[in-house]
Amino acid sequence: MSGPVAGTEAPQGRRLRKKERTRRAIYDAALALFAERGFEDVTVEQICEAADVARGTFFLHFPTKAGLIFEATARLTAELRELLAEPGPTALHDLRRVTQFILERFETSREVMEPMFREALRTPAGELHAQPDAVELGNLLVELVRRGQQSGEFRDDVLAELVATSYMASCSTIASVVMSMGLRELGPYIEQYLELLLRGLRA
Repeated sequence: MSGPVAGTEAPQGRRLRKKERTRRAIYDAALALFAERGFEDVTVEQICEAADVARGTFFLHFPTKAGLIFEATARLTAELRELLAEPGPTALHDLRRVTQFILERFETSREVMEPMFREALRTPAGELHAQPDAVELGNLLVELVRRGQQSGEFRDDVLAELVATSYMASCSTIASVVMSMGLRELGPYIEQYLELLLRGLRA
């Protein structure tokens, strides 16, 4: 059986790359509009116009406008996994790295992240858990906690899933309170919570 001719590519590979380019174009156009007008004031139609795609094409990639939030979470998690490709000396060290990375991303992209975060807080928990992209960040945190438990850093009598869920829920609550009070600095409050969590988690 002869192999593929040099310079040719399977149609499936081209379709997948084209699909990803379209998805990325929609996502980038949406984030630019969110930064300019806010999440609530941008419509799907405006996103489609900016990305130069049909409305039906948008819904092939994202079930709702809120689906862009899950995409943002998925891309953030992919960056975190790349960051952790070379693990630090301890799980605690890497948990701090994850926290710092998320805080820095939030602060540098606050105009986009804040309205999207508010929308995420309004999304029913059942809908969030039905989205694989939305729970991938939690999976990464579970892996970190389990690593710390296996190394003896963290207590092994607590569920890693409980720690990860507590971490994410508490950070969400802190961010919500800080934003509702009109405060600009989010980092110190998240770091305070992390210290409290780690005191109870350490073996």
